[in-house]
Amino acid sequence: MKIVVGLPGTADARYVRRLCEAGAGGFFLGYSPSDWTREFGQEFSPNRRYRRSSQVSTGRILEELCAAAHGCGRPISIAFNEHLVTPRAWEKGRRLIREARSAGISGVIVADPSVIGIVSEEFPDLAIHVSGDAGLYNAAAGDLFFSLGASRLIFPREIGWKNLLATMSSLKKARGSREFEVFVMGEPCVYDGARCFTEHGYSLDRDFCVGHSAKILCRSRGRPQYMTPREDEFWRQYRNRRPWLFGKCGLCAIPLLAGAGVTHLKVPGRASDALASVRLIRRMLDVSGADRAFARTLMGMPKLCESRLLCYYPEACGA
Repeated sequence: MKIVVGLPGTADARYVRRLCEAGAGGFFLGYSPSDWTREFGQEFSPNRRYRRSSQVSTGRILEELCAAAHGCGRPISIAFNEHLVTPRAWEKGRRLIREARSAGISGVIVADPSVIGIVSEEFPDLAIHVSGDAGLYNAAAGDLFFSLGASRLIFPREIGWKNLLATMSSLKKARGSREFEVFVMGEPCVYDGARCFTEHGYSLDRDFCVGHSAKILCRSRGRPQYMTPREDEFWRQYRNRRPWLFGKCGLCAIPLLAGAGVTHLKVPGRASDALASVRLIRRMLDVSGADRAFARTLMGMPKLCESRLLCYYPEACGA
């Protein structure tokens, strides 16, 4: 399995090389150049991120990141995964994708089904990855996306273990060598990505989804639901000690995901430093016989693991 990492707008070539050394097997990013923001503003993003620091905003930086990824022999994709793409937005989107392809992008992540066929027809040399925010909850949806030209399906954060296994089993029989990607570390959504219209990154200390994760952490230590100043301080200290757990964790499930046929593990990363997360995942992949007990040792927070409150696949990881 390969580790796919999201790059923030603040990334540079050195950061990309460090991620490669840590074990990253590929990258994706959001590109929102000035002509897009002049017409639509930050509120309508081409890739469902609305903070400038989450976006690559110039062609020069895009080329730098692509060159760094290629220098390590890693592919890099662009996210164009807003839920609804209007005809006017696609005019700009076409230009945006063309610029990204010239810079060295090799794939496009999409969510709007109507865009899949268009990208497949107009950019046949680019791989199409269906976004986790596309609402892929069953094999019928996966078959539809494949028939439109997708080469990789990214399953939603909230698909659930049993549903993931059932969907994977059916799609593998029908499609053989296609690629499948799942979330494994960081950036959860309180609702579900396909129908969520909140933003995961206006404030790294207290946006809606991260604030909810903070409440869960406090409750796991016997705290009340709403944070007092002391609880808020605990959250900040926790973030400083373990910045790699920026949301949920799926380390325990990695051996089972491999057995199910998952080919890529996703670290969202566009709102935080992903180095520590990549190193942890790489340890799970490299250590022979790595299991749930080993994953919990890596986490170093046994009570939180036992609670399964911040677990991506609690059914797979056991009590």
